[in-house]
Amino acid sequence: MRAVVLDILIRLANLLIVLLGIATIIFSLPYLAPGGPERALIGWPYTAERAAALRVHYGFDRPLYEQYGLWWRNWLDGEWGRSKFTGRPVLREVSLTLPLTLKLLAEAVVLAVLIGTFLALVAIYPWHRPYGGRGQGMAVVAAGFPDFYFGILMKFFFVWHLEWFPIGGFAFFSERPWLAYRQLLLPALSVGILYGIIIGPRVAARLSAAREIFEDGFDGFLDAGHLREVRLWHVGGKALGHSLVVLFQHGALLLGSIMLAEKIFTIPGFGDFGIEAFVRRDYPKIQAFLLIMVGGYAVIRALANGIEAVRERRLKRDPAQFLSDAPAKSPAGLGALCMQDSFFLGVVLVAVIATTALFASYIAPYLPDEVHMKDRLQPPTTQYWMGSDLLGRDMLSRIIFGARYSLMVAGAGATGALVLGFLLGGVPRFAHGLGMALMSPIVGILEAFPALIVGLLMMTLLGQGYVQEIAALTAALTPSTAAVFLRGYVAARSRSLIPVGLIAAVWLQAFGLAIIVEATLNFLDIGLLPLMPSWGGDLKANLPYLHVNPAIVLFPGMAVVISAMGFNLMAEAVRKHLVWRQLG
Repeated sequence: MRAVVLDILIRLANLLIVLLGIATIIFSLPYLAPGGPERALIGWPYTAERAAALRVHYGFDRPLYEQYGLWWRNWLDGEWGRSKFTGRPVLREVSLTLPLTLKLLAEAVVLAVLIGTFLALVAIYPWHRPYGGRGQGMAVVAAGFPDFYFGILMKFFFVWHLEWFPIGGFAFFSERPWLAYRQLLLPALSVGILYGIIIGPRVAARLSAAREIFEDGFDGFLDAGHLREVRLWHVGGKALGHSLVVLFQHGALLLGSIMLAEKIFTIPGFGDFGIEAFVRRDYPKIQAFLLIMVGGYAVIRALANGIEAVRERRLKRDPAQFLSDAPAKSPAGLGALCMQDSFFLGVVLVAVIATTALFASYIAPYLPDEVHMKDRLQPPTTQYWMGSDLLGRDMLSRIIFGARYSLMVAGAGATGALVLGFLLGGVPRFAHGLGMALMSPIVGILEAFPALIVGLLMMTLLGQGYVQEIAALTAALTPSTAAVFLRGYVAARSRSLIPVGLIAAVWLQAFGLAIIVEATLNFLDIGLLPLMPSWGGDLKANLPYLHVNPAIVLFPGMAVVISAMGFNLMAEAVRKHLVWRQLG
C-alpha cells in the first residue's frame, strides 16, 4: 500500500512538472513570433496608442519573470486577452465553442470503445486459444487513413449519396436536441470507427498476454453453457476497461482527429476555433487553445497511465510503449523479415510510389500546371485517367508530381525527427539512470503536444514553404520518437542499448505519420505554397466539386493512404521481427 501511495505522489509531481512546462512554452510563443510579442498579440491596425496599452496590460516594460507572473495572474483572473480579428474576449469564444467539442468527444470515445471492445472479443475468439495477432492488418490500414480523408468519405457516402444526414446548417442542443445529436453522430462515427479499429488488436493482445480469460478452469466454462454468458460479460467488462485506457493513450491523435472532424463537418466547436486561430496567426486564441487542449490531454494521459499501472499492479512501469505488445513467436532471421507478407507488401507499395515520384517527368502524361480549360472537371477517361480539375489540369499528373514533394518533405521531416529523437531519448540511455531521469520530464512535456498541433504551431511561426514544412514535421514527430528511444522495452532487453531494428522501426513509423501530417497541413492551407502540387492541397482545392467529379478528390486521398500504409506495414513487420529476436 505504501508503494502505491508513493507511486501516486510521484505521478502527481510529474504531472505538475509537465503542466508547468506546457504553460511556460505557451507563454513564450508570442516572443518567438515574427515581429516580437507586441505585433503578435495586438490586432489590426497597429497603432502607437494600442501598443502602449498592450505594454501596460502584458507588462512588456517589466523584467521577463514579472511578465511571466503577470501572465499567470491574468489567466487565473479570466483575462485571456482579445482576438486579433474579432476583437471579442477569448474566454467568451472558448465558453461558446468548448461545450460542443466535449459533446462530440464524448460520443466519439463511446463509439470507439464499443467498436474496439467488439473487435477485441472477435479477435481473441475462440477464447481457449492464444491470440494470434488477428485484426492487426486492419489496424495498420486504419492508422494509414488521414482523419480528414476518412471524414470526407463518410460525408460523401452517408450525406450526399444516401442522404441519411442533413447536408448543411447546424442546430444547438438547447433548441433542437434530436437534430443536433444527428449532426454530431456522423462526425463521431468517422472518428470512432477509425480508433475502434486501431485499438481493437491492442486490447486483444493485452487480454491475451494477461491471460485474464484463461484463469480458474476456463475449459469448464466452455462446456457449461449456462456459465458461458457469465464469462462473456466478465471478459467484455475487462475489454471495455482496456479499450478506454488504450484509447486515452492515443489521446494526442484523437484530439487531432476531433479538430479535423469539426472542420470537415463544419461544426463550430473548439477544434475549429483552434484551426482558425492557427491559420490567422491569432496568438491570444492560440494560447487559449493550447492551454486547454494540451493541458487537458496531459491530465488524461497521466490518469490513463495511472489506471493502467494499478490494473497491472506494476506501478513503476509506464504502459504506453511502442514495442510493448509482443506477437507470437516466429523465426527471427533477416530472411524471415523479408518473407513476411506485411513487409513484402509494404516494400512493394513504397517502391511503386517512390519510383513514380523519382521518374515523374517521364511517367506523367502532362505537366502538373498544364491547363486545358475546355476539359474542366472531366471524369476518368482514356485521356485523363483520373479526371481533370476545375482548370482542366490532369489529376494523374498532379498526383505523380505531388508524390515528389510529399515524399521528399515527409522523408526529410521523419529523418530530422529520428536524429533529434535519438539525441533527446537515445543518447541519455548511455548515461543510464541519470540521463533518463534528466530527460524524462523534458520528453514528457514535449510529448503532451499532439503532432498535428505542433505542426500547425510551427507553420504559424515559420510561414509556408517546403523548408518550413520540413521543420514543422521534424518538430511534430520528435517527441514521439524520443519517447520510444527513452522508454522502449525491447531496447532494454537487447544486448545493445539501441538496436538497429528499433531505429528502423521508429523511422518507418515516423515516415508514415509524416505523410499523413504533411497532407493534413496542406489540406488546411497552411503547408506548402498553393502553386506546389501536393496530395493534401489538391484534395482541398477539389473538395467543393466532390459531388460533380468524385475522382479528383478520391484519388489524391488514396495516394496518401497507400503511401502511409506501405510504411506502416514495414514498421509493423520490423517491430515484430525485433520482438521475435528478443524472444529467440
